[in-house]
Amino acid sequence: MITTEVDPKKRLAIHRYEGTFNMADVRNAMQKLFANREFVADFSILWDLRNSDIEITLADILRLDPEIVKLANAARPSGKTAWVASTALGESILQLLYSQHNWAAEWRTFSKLEAALSWCQKND
Repeated sequence: MITTEVDPKKRLAIHRYEGTFNMADVRNAMQKLFANREFVADFSILWDLRNSDIEITLADILRLDPEIVKLANAARPSGKTAWVASTALGESILQLLYSQHNWAAEWRTFSKLEAALSWCQKND
């Protein structure tokens, strides 16, 4: 289950995920967020996966539905996306997912929520 909070003052959207994490859920959450009137394309997005199990295989990464990348890049030609994983393996999976596709927004993975929040709110 994904819950999403948009904070216009902080220019931040946070997806909190509980359960088994998969790309179909990511796509649905992205579509809902991009349709939210409070969300602006250059807001940072944080995916909090600390209470989830990542169920993404190498095959999922390599055969990722191009519509997911297209949707993300069209809605967010810039911005930051932070991922907080519960394990080092989860971080590695997310880093591989980023490296294998041409995402417009910058991604980083974190093991600590506080570090991810700090990076999202830092103006570079």
